[in-house]
Amino acid sequence: MMVSDPVRLMQKWAVYHSYVSANTFLRYHTFETNIEAFLSKMKEVDEPEYALTVLAGAYVVAPYVRPTTVHFYIKQREKAKIWVESLDPRPVETGGNISIVLPYDEGVFYGASEVNGLNVVSKVQLFIDLFNYPARGEEAAEAILRELNKQWSRRGDT
Repeated sequence: MMVSDPVRLMQKWAVYHSYVSANTFLRYHTFETNIEAFLSKMKEVDEPEYALTVLAGAYVVAPYVRPTTVHFYIKQREKAKIWVESLDPRPVETGGNISIVLPYDEGVFYGASEVNGLNVVSKVQLFIDLFNYPARGEEAAEAILRELNKQWSRRGDT
């Protein structure tokens, strides 16, 4: 079955989704200020069950907005220890520049793919997560939507 207007469907879904209130965040701070260097460190972590999202995910897929934070989903809270030991961030109560995200639903991993050696949620999930995300999320969501439209045009889905 083909959706007649996938963009409208995604926008309706995104309006009702709040990335910030739907998920649980484990917040950390890293002193690494170079996003590319930090993402390279992530590639070396021996834990394949993760997926970048919001601005860091968008940066990997469609580099329109340069992120100052890195958010990534993990499947199990216990796996956070692997990330903390490997990346050596410092825990913080609020703020921080790394958020290990415990998803409201494992469906966020549906359609995730590897892009340049990093796991990223699907472009649809990126759009949904970014749509109401503060700090330039709407701009990044529009960049992802342009990428999705290109993808759908190539496949003849629109």
